[in-house]
Amino acid sequence: MSYPAPCNFPGAFKSLKMSTNPTVKAGLSASEQRDLQHYMTTTWTRALLTQGGQIVIPCRARNVKSSSESNFYAKILATPGTFARYLCFHGRLSMDPTSGGKEKILTEMHSLVRLEGDLNGFSDTLHGGVVCTLFDESMGLVLAYNIHGGLINVPDQEFHGENEGAAGFAVFTGEMTTRFLAAIKTPQDVLVTAVVDKVVGRKFFVTASMKDQHGKVLATGKAVWIAARLPASKL
Repeated sequence: MSYPAPCNFPGAFKSLKMSTNPTVKAGLSASEQRDLQHYMTTTWTRALLTQGGQIVIPCRARNVKSSSESNFYAKILATPGTFARYLCFHGRLSMDPTSGGKEKILTEMHSLVRLEGDLNGFSDTLHGGVVCTLFDESMGLVLAYNIHGGLINVPDQEFHGENEGAAGFAVFTGEMTTRFLAAIKTPQDVLVTAVVDKVVGRKFFVTASMKDQHGKVLATGKAVWIAARLPASKL
């Protein structure tokens, strides 16, 4: 299946026409509620969040879990010196043109992230590995939203009998390429966007970008994610 091209934000975010306050999904943590309040008082981020139809959602990877899943994101990268603020949101679902107008998917997911100095490589400059981490997590989030919401499915025959009888599947990064287009200075807030480009069999082709407050593209990435059936106990 091929999905429609994503919408593009104008270069100057502050020029966006403000519409209505975003819809806020239940389950935001106290820190996410504070981050939302902050971003609604900053001109360029408010313009993004109030563009019609935006929905703010919890970032599951930021929550500490007893299973130790996502500890890197939920503990190591959730400090005042790393990702000091982190807010995820998306727009309306897009029509899947292969469905005859019957199905919708979420093609892109956005994250507003505050980058602080403990993430530096060079002086006052973000380490390149952090960019890859942000892209990987953002890509995983948009895929998880579609998969867990039943918006994207992989036919059983694509798994060729792998873990037959399993209740579902998970996706994993198969490969990722990142292009660094400018030095990313800290501290600053950035917009990270992940886009589902297409699904071919059990492969998900996803792209990502990072922009500063002026709409300048700082880095881009593209990846192939692979779906795999897992035993029900692992899902």
